[in-house]
Amino acid sequence: MVTVDSDQPRITREPYIQEEPAVRPAVRPRRVVVTGLGVVSPVGIGAESFWDALTQGKSGVGPITRFDPNGYDARIAAEVKGFDPHDYMDRKEVRRSDTFIHYAVAAARLAMEDSGFKVRNGEAENVGVSLGSGMGGVGLLEQACKVLNERGPSRISPYIIPGMIAEVDILTGKKTVMAFRWG
Repeated sequence: MVTVDSDQPRITREPYIQEEPAVRPAVRPRRVVVTGLGVVSPVGIGAESFWDALTQGKSGVGPITRFDPNGYDARIAAEVKGFDPHDYMDRKEVRRSDTFIHYAVAAARLAMEDSGFKVRNGEAENVGVSLGSGMGGVGLLEQACKVLNERGPSRISPYIIPGMIAEVDILTGKKTVMAFRWG
């Protein structure tokens, strides 16, 4: 949870608890507790480095390095730097999934580590991660189009579509048919 004092903003370790409504519906709502933060961003990986960079006014914008920007009007972007997906996923899953999934798995794992919460037997169905992504999988689709044009359809990986979908078991970093789940 982020609290702002008059002098210095800071991250506190107090969980945020969603209040129950005054009028209870027929079905009792579940409580939501935010216990940890996981951040993968251009200004920092991890909640502390992210927050430190923000409070110091650091920018994550710089020259584009992920591709050759010649021929484009824009030559700057806010790219995530210093990120190694192998720190969060196994080699095979890294190869089979898009960069945005690498970021999602890392952020979820960082949030779990930040929370200090350990999932015990029987609790896995009650634990989850909230993830926001506008669109993902474009990089993997671009690679598949290049392979199709250069080497033909038989060389396209059967994992192209699953690699573009944000359905990942965060604990193992492996694909699953269910949305994010723990256990």
